[in-house]
Amino acid sequence: MFPFEVDPTSDLPLWVQLRNRIAYLINDGTLAPGDKLPTVRGLASEISINYNTVNKAYIRLMDEGYIESRPGKGTTVREVSPEKSEKL
Repeated sequence: MFPFEVDPTSDLPLWVQLRNRIAYLINDGTLAPGDKLPTVRGLASEISINYNTVNKAYIRLMDEGYIESRPGKGTTVREVSPEKSEKL
């Protein structure tokens, strides 16, 4: 089970909540470099949120250098520089 729960009291959009949670899990070492993340569809189904919401969070995390997606390999955690982890 992926460790994420929606905070209904938050003003943040759901995709931002998910992005923040995944970035936190990477920064604290729960998700290590090379760890494979669930597919977008798989995670959406598992945590009962829309596919597009998960996709938007993953795209932002890729843009920020936290994760990478390679055809045939899936989505994995990248090595995060100390400067990036200090920002969160």
